[in-house]
Amino acid sequence: MRRVSAIAGLAAALLAPVGAWGQCTTVDELEVPASELLEVGMEKVAVKKVTTEQLELTLTLGLRAQKGLRLHQVVFEKLRVNELPFYVDPVLEEVKLKEGEPAELPLKLTLYYRDLDSLRPLRLLLSESRIRLEGTAYLDVKLGALYQVLTLSRRARVPVTLREELPLEIPGGEPVRQAALQMLSSAEAALETAGEAVETGLTWTSRWRRELWENYAPRVLLAYLQFGLRGKENRVVRFECFGVGFRIGPDQFILPKELVHPWKFDAEIAGVLKREGLRLEAEGYDLWVWPANARMRDEEGELDPTSAFRLRGGQLRLVRTPEDDDIESVWLPQPEGRPQKIKLHRRDSPANLALLEFTDPAAHLEPASPEAEPAPEEAGWERLALFRFPGGVAAEEARPDLVLLPATTEEKRIRLGAGVDPSAWGTPLISPTGIVGVVQNETNGLILEEVLRALELEQENEEKAPEAPGR
Repeated sequence: MRRVSAIAGLAAALLAPVGAWGQCTTVDELEVPASELLEVGMEKVAVKKVTTEQLELTLTLGLRAQKGLRLHQVVFEKLRVNELPFYVDPVLEEVKLKEGEPAELPLKLTLYYRDLDSLRPLRLLLSESRIRLEGTAYLDVKLGALYQVLTLSRRARVPVTLREELPLEIPGGEPVRQAALQMLSSAEAALETAGEAVETGLTWTSRWRRELWENYAPRVLLAYLQFGLRGKENRVVRFECFGVGFRIGPDQFILPKELVHPWKFDAEIAGVLKREGLRLEAEGYDLWVWPANARMRDEEGELDPTSAFRLRGGQLRLVRTPEDDDIESVWLPQPEGRPQKIKLHRRDSPANLALLEFTDPAAHLEPASPEAEPAPEEAGWERLALFRFPGGVAAEEARPDLVLLPATTEEKRIRLGAGVDPSAWGTPLISPTGIVGVVQNETNGLILEEVLRALELEQENEEKAPEAPGR
């Protein structure tokens, strides 16, 4: 059942482009439950484009805010259309919603044929007049001033379960439907006959997906940071941040530096630190890490400190971070007065890395990390795989979500063919031959050689590398 009626346009205002918040939200009691801040419903879904490689749909969300707020980003987890896994580009631009006024938000859904074992379900989808959509959306919102002195906005994450049956709209009607079905038939024939080997096309990709879950998912980690900022009147704003890490060896792992020092990268936090003269509350700083699929919450639904490896518990230690560099100046809009000029560290920098180590023997994992593969100077991939945790620590278990995207290399960086949300920042980028890089922001990552060089791991790997046969 749709909860918001169809409406003409999106009443939105985009703010200055100072970058996404990143991976942090505030921890604060809300005046109303987060689930009541927004009414969210699916308005319509339509076919946008059918090619020999992918199917694109447009999903329109209907929104109605119970109070004035700014919608900062929208992230989707496990969205299914007739049980088919569609990838939804995250919404990362800030949008202003007025109290009680309905609005629409269009989203692009993409399904790559090589993610399926058969294209028959797609033919059925295009043939049916009504389709089923299911999944979870996480809407990150800002709710106004937190304190008179600490003028940070509340940052709340609103989880919304989506489950709806809607008509599938096909602009152009029946002739376009038949053309799309013919395109699918051609695509399936091309995939099934591509290449000379047995493991090509859909079968090859299906095997690769199994290998990703078996060999790489166990190396992925969900990292969670807690910290507080204390102000002049001794008031404290508390934050929680989460992202992805991955094992580089039996005991060592890599995180974004942003998950260790988020105030260097987050524009709003950096701005209030400069304006209000806040200081870090050392006793409230703690880093938690869970292996993939680990239980995170106890029977009462609270975060279970006994199931994580923790910095304050002496189970982790920071080995090294690269020296800070790539600092840039940006203008941050203010509640009143002129914009404020602040300095931020760039997310897409070799300095945005941190090497940590498990000191608890229980975290030791053998054998060492899976194969790593250098990225060629100029290359493109039909698919790179990455893992993310869209729900953060809201879930009972740290279950990763697998995403496959096209990508290219460009000057020691990897450019992604679609945007990714902050729940994927820090994840390894995996090709069929091994790890080729690390995601650093919405659109790109750093190639593996630069990661190892920045963390001074390149020499260590050369010392441990076995000699080639015949030497």
